[in-house]
Amino acid sequence: MKTKTIFDATVKTVSVLQGDSLPTSYAARAALTELNRFVSYPSLEIAEWDPEKGRHEPLHAESFPPRLLEALNGEVFLEDLCWPVLHQDKRPKGWADTDHAVDRRDSSLYQQFIVPLGYREGIYLPLFHHDRYVGMVTGNTDAPRPPGGEEKEALSALAPVLGEFLYRTRARRTTGDADGGILLDTRLEILSFEPEKSRPITEAICAVIRQTWPARGPVNRFALWPEDARLPLRVRVDRARHTDGGFYVSWRQTPLPSGLSRRQAEVVTGIVEGLNNNDIGARLFTSPRTVSKHIEHILLKLGVANRSAITRQAMIEGIYLLDHRLLGRDDIAAALHS
Repeated sequence: MKTKTIFDATVKTVSVLQGDSLPTSYAARAALTELNRFVSYPSLEIAEWDPEKGRHEPLHAESFPPRLLEALNGEVFLEDLCWPVLHQDKRPKGWADTDHAVDRRDSSLYQQFIVPLGYREGIYLPLFHHDRYVGMVTGNTDAPRPPGGEEKEALSALAPVLGEFLYRTRARRTTGDADGGILLDTRLEILSFEPEKSRPITEAICAVIRQTWPARGPVNRFALWPEDARLPLRVRVDRARHTDGGFYVSWRQTPLPSGLSRRQAEVVTGIVEGLNNNDIGARLFTSPRTVSKHIEHILLKLGVANRSAITRQAMIEGIYLLDHRLLGRDDIAAALHS
C-alpha cells in the first residue's frame, strides 16, 4: 500500500470525524467504512473505553456476532491472558503477535469465542488521547493470515485520529447537554479539554475546585455565580471508577431549579454550611427577619418542609454556591463573558 493511499484515507476519516454535529453512530460507521477500504478484515468494531463502568462500549460494529461482541467489550477480554500482551504498547497487533508471550490454547477468549465462530486471526488497535487509553479497534477474519505491514502502517496512521474521535465522543456523552467538560486527574490537574473554546472557563472552574473541593467533602453538584453574571454556572463532578482515577467535570450556564434567585441561592448556601439566620444575615448584610422570609419562599419553591430538606435538595440539584467568598473572582466573571 502506498503512503499516499494511507494519507488520503486518513484525510477522509478526519473530515468525517471532525464533524462534531454528526451523530456518534454515524461517525463511527463512517470511520469503519474508511478502515474497510484498506484493512482486509470482514468483521470490524470501534469501541469506547468507559472508565466509570470499567469496560468497553461498542460505538459501531460490522459483521460481529453478538456473543463475540459482548466478550470483547466485557470482562472476558480484559481478564484474558492475551490482554496485557495486546495492550502493552500503542502498536496494532494480531493474534500472531501474541504467540511469543502466550499460548492461544490457554486463551479462553480465543478458544471459547474466536475459534467456535470460525475466525482464525484478528487485529487489535489500542487508541489513545494524550497518552490516555480511550478505546480500541478490533477485527476478525477466517483467514489464517495475520495483519501485514501495510495494514499496520495504515492503522498506525489513523490511530491518533480515531483516538481524538473517541475522546470527543466520551466528553460529549459525559457532559450531556453541558456547555463544556474537562477531565482532571486525582491531583485535580487538568488532563484534557472539551471543547477547546472553553479554556478560560475551564481554568476558572479548576481554580475554584482546587481551593474548595474535595476538602469540603463530597460536594459533587454546585454553582458559581459572580456578581455581574446574569445566570449561574452550574457544575457537576463525577469520579471516574478506574485504576487511573480522576474526575469528570461538566458545566452549564443555566438558571437554578425551581426558579431560585441569586439571593435565595446565597441563603441556601448559608443553610448548607450550618449558619443560623443571624449569621446568614450578617454575611449578606441584611436582617435575620429578611433571611427568614427568604427561607419561607425557598421552602415553597423547593417543595420541602425544613432546613435539612433544603440541604439535601441543594446537594442533589447543585444549588450550593461554591465558594461564596469566591463569587466575585475576576477570572470567573471574565470567563463567563468571554
